[in-house]
Amino acid sequence: MKSLFEKIHTPNFRWSDFFLFAMLSGLGLTILGQVVGDFLMNVCLGSLQGPMAEFLKMYLSFIGIWIVTLAVMALFRRNRPMLKTLGPALTNNRISFFLLGLLIGFLMNGFCILIAWLNKDIALSFDSFQPLPLIFLLVAVLVQSGAEELIGRCYGYYRITRGYRSKWFAIFVNSVFFASLHGGNPGISALALIELFVTGLMYGACVRYFDSLWIVIGMHTMWNYTQSIIFGLPNSGIVSLYSIFHLDAANARQSFAYGPQFGIEGSVLSLTLHILSLIAVIYIGEKKQIKAYDPWIELETGTAQ
Repeated sequence: MKSLFEKIHTPNFRWSDFFLFAMLSGLGLTILGQVVGDFLMNVCLGSLQGPMAEFLKMYLSFIGIWIVTLAVMALFRRNRPMLKTLGPALTNNRISFFLLGLLIGFLMNGFCILIAWLNKDIALSFDSFQPLPLIFLLVAVLVQSGAEELIGRCYGYYRITRGYRSKWFAIFVNSVFFASLHGGNPGISALALIELFVTGLMYGACVRYFDSLWIVIGMHTMWNYTQSIIFGLPNSGIVSLYSIFHLDAANARQSFAYGPQFGIEGSVLSLTLHILSLIAVIYIGEKKQIKAYDPWIELETGTAQ
C-alpha cells in the first residue's frame, strides 16, 4: 500500500493537497474573488451607465479573482512557488508566446464562425466600430479570461502537481473543474460541457508541453473576444451588450457548426477542432521535449520562502 501511495503522490504531499481540496479551494477563491470584484466595480465604476459600461463592469469584476488568488499564493509559504509560474521561470512565458496565443485563439474561433456563416447557421450585420471602447473591452476580456486561467491552469494545476506525480491527472481534474464552472451558464448542454472539458485538456496540455501560462491566457482571451466583442455571438451562453457585428439571433439555427443557445462552443465543429488541437499540442510537445518548470523543487530542497 505504501509503495502504491508513493507511486501516486509526490514527497511533498499533505492531506490538504488531496485533489478535491484543490478543486474546492479553487471554487472558494472564485466565489470570494467575484464578491471582491463586484464590490470594486460598484465603488469604482458604479456611476457608469449603458450597455457597454455594464458589459465592461461584468468582465472587469474578474479582477477580484486575480487579487484574491495572488494574495493566497503570496500569504501562504507552501503556495508561494506558484507565483513564479506567472513570470519568466516558465521557459515560454514570453510576450511572443502571448501574442501567438492571441493569434491562435482568433484563428480557431474565426474558423468556426466562418463555417457557421457559410453554412447559413448565423446571419451577421455590421453594427459599429469604436476603437477606444474596443481596446478597453479587450483589456476587460483579458482580465476575465486570465482569471479563469489563473484559477485553473495556474493555481489548480500546480496545486495538484504538488501532491500528485501524474501531470495528466492534474490536467484532467482541472478540465472537469473548468467545465463545471460553466455549468450554470445560459443554454448549457451536455455537448457544451464536453467541449469545455476538451478545451480545458487542450489548454492544460499547452501549459505542460510548452511551459507557458501566457500562451493559454492569450488563446482564451482572443477566443472570447472574437466571438463576443467582434462578432456578437454568445460567449459560453452569455451575449455581449456591445459588438462590432450584430447577430440575427432570432434566425440562428442549430447545426454541426453552431448552437443557438450556447454559441460556437455548443457545436460539434468546435469540439472536433479542440480535439484535433489537443492531438496537435501533444504531438508537437512530444517532439519538442521542452522541460517544464517544477515550482515544487523548492519545497523538496527547503528553499521556498
